Amino acid sequence: MSQKPSVSQELLPPWGATLRVYLEPATLRMLFLGFSAGLPLPLVPLAVPRAGFTRRHHV
Repeated sequence: MSQKPSVSQELLPPWGATLRVYLEPATLRMLFLGFSAGLPLPLVPLAVPRAGFTRRHHV
């Protein structure tokens, strides 16, 4: 006896089609913009002391 696949398995697209969306130009643009927006964050601790700011609390 062969087992018939369930309805949910018949409706699922193949993995290649699922991952292909990440290669579309609009998606690549958004990934690049998100990455470049977060890029300056690691540089902040280096720039703050050079600008003259300290961790002292001014009252």
